[in-house]
Amino acid sequence: MELTNELKVERIRLQLTAKSVAVMMGISRQQLSNIEQSDNLPVMVKYIAFLRSRGVDLNDLFDRITKF
Repeated sequence: MELTNELKVERIRLQLTAKSVAVMMGISRQQLSNIEQSDNLPVMVKYIAFLRSRGVDLNDLFDRITKF
């Protein structure tokens, strides 16, 4: 499965609407829709996957940079 589809699947699994997620993230509903429907894997995501494959703990990385 594609990452974008997996993101949508996880949002639905968490019983969150696209609108509520967009509000919580401070982005527009359209921006979230674009993320979930994109056919192209963004370069940043490819880079993050590369770092993970080299042993970077992504939980630690995101804990350092996010404030949600």
